[in-house]
Amino acid sequence: MKFTLFLVKSDSKISNWRRTVKSFISDPQILHEVCYVSSIDDVNDKTDRLETEWYGVFFDYEHCQGELTRSLPNHLSKLDIDVYMLYHQTLRNQNQSISIAPRFFRRYVTLEPGCFLPRYSRALSCIPILDGFVRNHDFDLL
Repeated sequence: MKFTLFLVKSDSKISNWRRTVKSFISDPQILHEVCYVSSIDDVNDKTDRLETEWYGVFFDYEHCQGELTRSLPNHLSKLDIDVYMLYHQTLRNQNQSISIAPRFFRRYVTLEPGCFLPRYSRALSCIPILDGFVRNHDFDLL
């Protein structure tokens, strides 16, 4: 099952869109296309033209660990899930933290303005993927 990657542009000093996209290159290939957007709010304007059943939303300063990318084909093939939440490992001032946020959505799911939360989330099936982390690019400098 392939997906569309929405890549949110940032002004971050660690932004590296090539690294973000490269983290989704896998075998079998699951990345169908990359759509660059200037904000999370722009995602809803583009989902009605998707050619894929799924879309993911990431900032240009994030990447997925290989274990997570390799597990995506299995997860995205499930018919009874609408939203997948991913764990995000961040590094700030040499301190590491972990949070969770929705990142993969069926194409009919719209997002709340300015965030990763799906609208009408009570009516959707949302589960976490435990196979790895989304990380900021500077995490590997620890």
